[in-house]
Amino acid sequence: MNNRKRVCYVKSDDHNKVMIEWVRQRHSEGMPLTGSMLMAQAKIFHEEMNLNTESPYSTGWLTKFKNRHGIRQD
Repeated sequence: MNNRKRVCYVKSDDHNKVMIEWVRQRHSEGMPLTGSMLMAQAKIFHEEMNLNTESPYSTGWLTKFKNRHGIRQD
């Protein structure tokens, strides 16, 4: 039997909403967004919102975030 435990991260709906709104605003301004920019902004919002969870804003998080919200990069 495997005794390893997975780290589970609590998702914040408010953080998610703020991120989507930020992406929409940048898109409406015609600003191209990179994955690095999305991850950096996610970390900034995480700190500003004083979330008491770990912040796994990695490339894995980015891929899932983009897939969840239909965000694609050309």
